[in-house]
Amino acid sequence: MFMNHTKLNPNDKAIDIGAGTSELLIRYMEKYNISATAIELYEGSIESARNRANGRISLEHIQFVNEDAKQVIDQYSTSAFRLGICIGSTHADDSSRKCKAG
Repeated sequence: MFMNHTKLNPNDKAIDIGAGTSELLIRYMEKYNISATAIELYEGSIESARNRANGRISLEHIQFVNEDAKQVIDQYSTSAFRLGICIGSTHADDSSRKCKAG
């Protein structure tokens, strides 16, 4: 799995755009003890993500944002995040914005 090729430190932050139930993000948090932001439009997915995360990671280290990523993405600085995830949700961001890890 590509997770084994990622090197993160406990002070690093990750963002998942179109996070769904946040399983990949939660696994990164478990493995590297990082903090994270999950942006997901669908409330049911956010609720499922909270349930998945509960007991596996500290809920204090994950921010769930139940909004349309197109509307809120500019509130987040890409330089604040060491890891960006956007799998299957490329429609959530326009093609003029480039995601670059720091």
